[in-house]
Amino acid sequence: MGTVDKHWDPIVLVSVIACLLIGWLVKAGVESRTIEFDDPEAGISLHYPASWLTSEEEDALLEVLDPLTPSIFNTKLVIASKEWNEDIEIGNFIVELTAKRGSSLPLYRTISLNPFQVNDLKAMKLEYAYAFDPIGVQAGVISVPIIVRAFDVILPYNGRVYIITLAAEEREYHRNLPSFHRILRSIQIQ
Repeated sequence: MGTVDKHWDPIVLVSVIACLLIGWLVKAGVESRTIEFDDPEAGISLHYPASWLTSEEEDALLEVLDPLTPSIFNTKLVIASKEWNEDIEIGNFIVELTAKRGSSLPLYRTISLNPFQVNDLKAMKLEYAYAFDPIGVQAGVISVPIIVRAFDVILPYNGRVYIITLAAEEREYHRNLPSFHRILRSIQIQ
């Protein structure tokens, strides 16, 4: 019986490394493509991943979902804007927003509230979690709720307040943070 040479042929090794590098570059190029959202009336523009799909949410300027999320809850970005009286403390607005979220989202819990910077603009970052029940309460149906982790960036500027919401299933949240931060860095307020 002959022996099998266990050493890699240098040409094969270089070819494998080159293919892996090319594949990684193609993947990075596809993942880095973005679509610009620009709403001159609301005074906001930003870029979000090109693979994300638009959806409809009441009172939102934009809602986009990541269809490749390996979960029933799609990772999402929601942009909303409201007129804001600058005489009203931003803290009061956040208390009202938290109360609204608490009454509409099951098991809503605030995680933190901290000052935040969006480019050169001062904002607040409200982190929270809640339960998402994909099936809902139906007779005879058993389902396990999904924990969603999210944050709102609340940005008051020139008579408006912008609420940028980014949400993902708990186990996908940290994987999505780099995309979330790229979106936030792309925000321009006019």
